[in-house]
Amino acid sequence: MAADDDRFPEPCRPSIDAPTDLESLLPYARDIAARPGGENNFLTTGYGMVGDGDDALVVVRSLHDDMVVEAVITALRERGVTVDRFDIDIGPDGERTTTLDVDLAITENPAEEDAYNEFLGRAPWLETVAAEQGYDLLIETTAGPIPWEAHKTGDPYYVERIPWQSPETMASPAAHFPADLLRLITRKTRELIYEHGVGADVRITDPEGTDLRFTLHEEYFRNDPAGTDIDPDVWEEYYDEYDWPRREFTYPDNHVAGKPWPPLIDRENASGVIASTLGHHSKPYPRIELDVEDGRVTEIRGGGDRGDRLREIHERTRDVTYPDFPGDGLLWVWECSIGTNPKAFRPSSFTKLSESGTLTERLRSGVIHIGVGTLSLTRSRDWAREHGEIYGHVDHHMNFPTYEILTDDGPVTVVEDGRLTVLDDPAVRDAAAEYGDPDELLREAWVPPLPGVNVEGSYETYAEAPAAYLSTTDYRP
Repeated sequence: MAADDDRFPEPCRPSIDAPTDLESLLPYARDIAARPGGENNFLTTGYGMVGDGDDALVVVRSLHDDMVVEAVITALRERGVTVDRFDIDIGPDGERTTTLDVDLAITENPAEEDAYNEFLGRAPWLETVAAEQGYDLLIETTAGPIPWEAHKTGDPYYVERIPWQSPETMASPAAHFPADLLRLITRKTRELIYEHGVGADVRITDPEGTDLRFTLHEEYFRNDPAGTDIDPDVWEEYYDEYDWPRREFTYPDNHVAGKPWPPLIDRENASGVIASTLGHHSKPYPRIELDVEDGRVTEIRGGGDRGDRLREIHERTRDVTYPDFPGDGLLWVWECSIGTNPKAFRPSSFTKLSESGTLTERLRSGVIHIGVGTLSLTRSRDWAREHGEIYGHVDHHMNFPTYEILTDDGPVTVVEDGRLTVLDDPAVRDAAAEYGDPDELLREAWVPPLPGVNVEGSYETYAEAPAAYLSTTDYRP
């Protein structure tokens, strides 16, 4: 079909002159080494909490671009930090597969160490070493969980990620977006949901076929479990043991929770269809549809090899009851997250293991990803390990979604056709003007092509083999 709907922006991508030598990359690394960390949790991570006389341990994967790693180490040493490096060998570079999300993020043999941790570059045993050896900063993992208490407090050390896997990403506007402006965008988005969403229904739609509704039940926003069907001991366990910030219903500054996290209450009612061709780590896969009823995935259609793997896992866990869910099964909708960084983008080499794939694009303002399964660092994970059950989750991306809160006075739109509405908030524009042209700073740097939606062509043909289309079309000069 022809792309005749002007609601959706035309494709674009940032023009990044990626540095080709260490000296050219160092200015970007110096900015990262000097800026604050803690609140900026992903592309805008900083290491400014350490300086002269401090010690840092940098843990990286064998797939990490060595120039990026050396730039970070050099910039830290210039600040007087003593830096040790540890490399995790996860094998040679290669092409991503359509099942990589499932292979990595769902653990089928709980007796083994998470393959996901190793792939991302996190080694829990090195976290113990860092504490024993008195390091002031541990830098590890490209994404995923980190020791949250240490991240927030610096006890026994500060911990931050190293998410830039290539010079292209490290030198991108996404990695150097003004931190206070990103926090404002994130806070404004969160406040919009808080102000209008408590007790209301939400509807998420997108042109690929997603149509999902759920209620933001008041119980999810309370500071204690009184009046809910959640065991008070379970409630407290999430703070005492897992350090999960449910009371704040929040994320660090990389995306906003558009749906409360587990443990889910008995009245959980997310229902509809999730449709997608994109996830976190797999290369783009044939279109998949997940039917959802009262929070739980009931049927999976399409998806090629990825769909086959999910159907197998869905069947194997059909009668398993996880502590975080009010009924049986692994594949419950636990996450609906909204990106807030206008400059986040898909790297050029997105099909390669040595890049971040389609992971970092989920942080772009207005992009939504929906996760099904168990989230990390929770009772369900520990329970599954103890009982030998499968655990983990996979995510599905929507690049042109609409997220509406359905109030008695009419819908309140948080995202419209992939555009985060708070980017047009006067307070956000005024803050952006302090750094330059607000139109330019708040304009999305990357918009992917989607045949039949914002470019000519057949969506149905694209949906059969999206990786082939995007590999030849998304990155033409």
